[in-house]
Amino acid sequence: MSWMDESHFLELWYEKTQNPYFAWSAYKFFRNTNRPVPKWVLSYLDKSAHDLLLGKDPLGSLDFSKQGQDKNILNSFYKSIEHVHIITEYAELIESQPSTDAIQLLTEKYQKSRSAIENILEDAVQPIPK
Repeated sequence: MSWMDESHFLELWYEKTQNPYFAWSAYKFFRNTNRPVPKWVLSYLDKSAHDLLLGKDPLGSLDFSKQGQDKNILNSFYKSIEHVHIITEYAELIESQPSTDAIQLLTEKYQKSRSAIENILEDAVQPIPK
């Protein structure tokens, strides 16, 4: 990802989805790159540790049972990562060609319909709910 630091996108998507895999992915990213783990990851880990040490359900303590109807949040995480790749590739492609050509290239690469790609791109610019 040339135009966005991976750590930044992990934080944004954690805020957007509240999927704990983004916090764990960020933790691994920062440890592997010998960079300080940011406060948002430490806050997640501190809350989880607190709840675990109080004897609360481990899945709930780690926010793995918080995802509502989505029974497999790992699949949701992978889907979000794919969306991030589509978004970043689109941003890079439109620097050198019309947006319609960029969308066509993405539909071919990811085997998705034009409307699916457009929905992913549209969702990316929606504000994060507070």
